[in-house]
Amino acid sequence: MSLIGVDANSIKATQPLEMLLVSSGSADPHSTIVIDPRTGVSSWSYKGSELQGALTGLVEPLGIDGDHLIITTKDRPIVHVIAVNNKDRFHQKAVLPGPVSAVCSDKNGRMVFMAIKKQIYAWLMATGELLTVIEAHYQNITRLALSSDDSILFSSSKDGAIHAYLVVDLISADRERTVALIRKWNAHTLAVTDLQVTYGANPRVLSCGADHMACMHSMSLDSTILKISSDRPLSSCCIDSAETRVFIGTDLGNIAQINLFQLGSERDILVQTNDEKNTKFHIFSGHSEEISMLTVNTDGSLLASGDISGKYYIWEIGSHQCLKVSTMRSSIFSLKFIPYWNSISSAEHIAKVRPVWELQRESSKNKNLAIELASEINLDKDYWAGVIDQTLEHLLSEEAIHVPPQPNLGNKIVEGAKETDSAPKVIEVIDLRDDDGEGAPIIGGKQLKKKKNKKKKKHIENHPVPVDVPAPAVAESDTVRAPAASSQEIEALKKEIVRLKEVNRQMYEFVAKEVMAVANVEMAVFCFDVILSHLNNEKDPPVPPQIPDVKLPLFVTWKKGPNHDLRGCIGTFSDMRLSKGLAEYAAISAFRDTRFNPIVKEEVPLLQCGVSLLVKFEETSHYKDWQVGVHGVRMDFNDNGRNRSAVFLPEVAAEQGWDHIATIDNLIRKSGSSARIDEGLRESLHIVRFQSSKIVLDYKDYVEYKKSNGLPLPH
Repeated sequence: MSLIGVDANSIKATQPLEMLLVSSGSADPHSTIVIDPRTGVSSWSYKGSELQGALTGLVEPLGIDGDHLIITTKDRPIVHVIAVNNKDRFHQKAVLPGPVSAVCSDKNGRMVFMAIKKQIYAWLMATGELLTVIEAHYQNITRLALSSDDSILFSSSKDGAIHAYLVVDLISADRERTVALIRKWNAHTLAVTDLQVTYGANPRVLSCGADHMACMHSMSLDSTILKISSDRPLSSCCIDSAETRVFIGTDLGNIAQINLFQLGSERDILVQTNDEKNTKFHIFSGHSEEISMLTVNTDGSLLASGDISGKYYIWEIGSHQCLKVSTMRSSIFSLKFIPYWNSISSAEHIAKVRPVWELQRESSKNKNLAIELASEINLDKDYWAGVIDQTLEHLLSEEAIHVPPQPNLGNKIVEGAKETDSAPKVIEVIDLRDDDGEGAPIIGGKQLKKKKNKKKKKHIENHPVPVDVPAPAVAESDTVRAPAASSQEIEALKKEIVRLKEVNRQMYEFVAKEVMAVANVEMAVFCFDVILSHLNNEKDPPVPPQIPDVKLPLFVTWKKGPNHDLRGCIGTFSDMRLSKGLAEYAAISAFRDTRFNPIVKEEVPLLQCGVSLLVKFEETSHYKDWQVGVHGVRMDFNDNGRNRSAVFLPEVAAEQGWDHIATIDNLIRKSGSSARIDEGLRESLHIVRFQSSKIVLDYKDYVEYKKSNGLPLPH
């Protein structure tokens, strides 16, 4: 029904082509909104009751249709997916191995990529299957981005590197092969803070970092084609869709605009962002805090910027005027121009597809096969008959079954029957022809035959043909008798069997360590269960089935409060069965670490548990022969006749901001030595490096895990 005197097309024309998605890292309601960039009026907001008081992290649309949003929680390993339409109450959440630092999805919403510390995870939304997990960088990942055709995934990290992967390689069926980089750039010397990818089949990649540099990289040339040096550290960057203007934001809140066509042949330029009277590069002034997000709309007419104080601006690029300014209650974490979504305004909108948000935490290794339905089907019978012929010929040639003659067995039924003296042999006929009886092979023995007589076909199918097979005559002289084995030979064989069993056991334990040495949420949950059972004077809790039955060195760490102050950390470098080791060292680190008082029950809601599984122990050739943020170090040395030792887990040096020398010096002091530290002492140290897989879980997430899995809540 149309309204009299009102043009329906004019009403539709008033709807904006684009909206602006804004989200801040706050626990307050309505911290995620969608506004009209022309007016600044909010058209949709997310109350956030499903987050249960957690701080909002990253917000990313699942595909371009706008049916669902992915919402991470800050500093928690929980990710939510919600329906955008207000009348659609769809909500699901998943517990992951750690907090998510970056997330993106393809345009159809079929795959989701997330970064957790140094690893990239890829999930298939049709099944929740974990397609791959790769160790992508040496330090934590800061950004993920897909090319416009969803064929290439780009990642950046705090190690200053930018990597490019083919998506088909990431989700390849060959799990044994290491995923190869197609491009790698190391133009930055410090952490990469932002990453933007241009449109087209030959994208360019814009990056900026804390090293005062912004760089543009070419995929086709595999080189850095533009370097922009700034007087301040850069925190955000973006480029318009026409690739004519670049915008960079600094830690002081200034935004510089660089017009690429005005640079001429310059490939290295310097931008003074603090100079508001800069005539060469225009400076947008308005923010007073670090720029956290920059984005340009599709036609390149509007620029949106957000800072860590929660303030966001909408600028008209042509006139450099501020059109809208508003404030959220915390840092702007997500800022993105999006198409106008029908799910925002249409009350009867129905989502086309529901994502399966039961995200698996272990790779399926292709146990499940998901095939998307195709709209076109090949109905050519001759084509499929040829495919069947080729398949059967291959099977018969490669896997033909040879049954040797057996004397004195008489007649027998070959398929599915017990042997009897008078039973006939049934020749089973497999008929793969079409309904009209044409073009399909019939199998008997090893030959492929064509049968065209329908009556004969039906008779064979309904009445298997008994055929008497006479037993072959075997002469006494032809009988083969096995010579009797001596007792010495039997004993030698028994010893060889025992040796092979031991080799097999060692190989199994080695492979189990390599494959299963991945910390999971259930390990930290079990540690919480252990200390609560001790505090409540209850029997030991059951071991979750998700904890593998392998032996590994491990450490259990307890931290407390918002600053994560150390509360206890003890472990072992000896191989120990995980079920026993976790139970033992969860209690020892909580109640018997001599550096601290035993944990009491009132402290438990403030605790954070960390479980580290130690792998890949290697001798070093020098005290600097290890990598900060990747390796842990174990040191021992002779201090005036007294052996001293100490250890730091892989994350310690990076968290404290130490280099190699500072880490080694702190290790020496941790060992209790008061000796004078110089280069000679450092050179004399015996250093072993190792790596770890770590999971961290807060008490709130522990309770949430219990609720979501229907387990008894702690008391």
